[in-house]
Amino acid sequence: MSNTRSDIDFQKLSPSAWKQLIQFQLDGQDYAKSMIYHSLEGIDVKPFYTKEDVKQSIDFPNSTWKIDETIMVYDHVKASQMAKEAIEFGAVSIHFILLNPNTNFNELLAGIDLIAVEVKISLQQLTEVLINQIAQSELHEVIFCIDPISKFFVTGNWYTNQKVDFELLSKLLHLSEKGYRVHLEINNYPIAQAGAHSIYQLALCLAHTAEYLHYLESVNQLQLLNTIYIHMGVGTNYFFEIAKIRALRLLVPSLANAFNLKIDFDISCQTHSRYYTAYNSVQNLVRSSTTLLAAVLSSADRISGLAHDHLIYHSTSASRRLIRDQLLILKHEAGLVKHHHAANGSYYINYLTDQMAQKALQSFKLIEKNKGIIDQLRRTVIQKEIKNQHLKELTLFQKKEELLIGMNAYEDKKERLKKVAQRKPFSKKNSRKTLIVPITARRIAESWEEKRWNNE
Repeated sequence: MSNTRSDIDFQKLSPSAWKQLIQFQLDGQDYAKSMIYHSLEGIDVKPFYTKEDVKQSIDFPNSTWKIDETIMVYDHVKASQMAKEAIEFGAVSIHFILLNPNTNFNELLAGIDLIAVEVKISLQQLTEVLINQIAQSELHEVIFCIDPISKFFVTGNWYTNQKVDFELLSKLLHLSEKGYRVHLEINNYPIAQAGAHSIYQLALCLAHTAEYLHYLESVNQLQLLNTIYIHMGVGTNYFFEIAKIRALRLLVPSLANAFNLKIDFDISCQTHSRYYTAYNSVQNLVRSSTTLLAAVLSSADRISGLAHDHLIYHSTSASRRLIRDQLLILKHEAGLVKHHHAANGSYYINYLTDQMAQKALQSFKLIEKNKGIIDQLRRTVIQKEIKNQHLKELTLFQKKEELLIGMNAYEDKKERLKKVAQRKPFSKKNSRKTLIVPITARRIAESWEEKRWNNE
């Protein structure tokens, strides 16, 4: 019984001893080919990590995270009802995406305690009328955000043109001097949806932010910035997603320091549908649970998810509640109220974080050297790079080197969607005149599912 004591001294093994042990157990197989994973980001992942692999400890202080609810506002009455329902069942932060320019703010926010619940409104219109509407309101507790650059790369056009949009952005930010919470938003979410890998997402996020900072510096208005809201998409590559957001925590302050700017920044993470399947959609709940946990451990300030069946059905209270309940379980039943410390001290996560930060910084510097994000969007450099990254990952799924349950693994061939689906789960191609090629969302399963749908 003596050898079962918990105070036995275990012999410490060196990294070389661990590697020798693994090589012995491989029974002649090549260590590099069998045990080293080469990621699409260009990071080589070993089977084990020790403190020798970590240049510096990358730890973050404990802080709480918020359960967020993202709501598209087409009809302000329905959106208000959805918000109040979300608050009743656990959300403490509401993110309205304002798609209707005629929205009545007072009716949208009626019945919501703006002291207890943080409300952020992402404006999808930018006009003098809208700015005056905000200035004449009494909504000093509400956070108003705007991001003309994301409008540019998602739709292919500016609200008006770059010059006018940036001037109106500046005018909107001036409302902060009158006590309004008006902030800059960096919406990186469409970049993740389109298929950019983690490092390129980070590089574009920095380039996106830098474009605004260059402009505000040129018009001597950097002082108008006090908070930047960054919206990131989170996927299913668990450890890489944790490291991605943690790397962003290192990179943004470094960028701000280059402009002699001290600024707060808030990171919101939302699951994206790149790895969602329309068929066997219940598997999306499994995917979202992994994704949401990665967001919790990553250091995100607020977290929200996409309903598992949103590709084929209109939004319902039940599906929205399921994704919110996953966050409630993580927060209260799993005890992850405070998250940052859970990933601190991990040699592997520290290594990934450092690698991503270094590689993203190099990529960002290259974008800046080549005239910045807007110029590269005009020359389709960024669109082509994202598409290439998407195709490389898609090839892995086509070869079944990567698996997606419900698509290229464990497919339920008896399932039929065509007659029960409320909408087609495929990208819509709209013919319109644009200044640039838009960056569009791409799902891994889409081409398979479209063939299957047509053959039902």
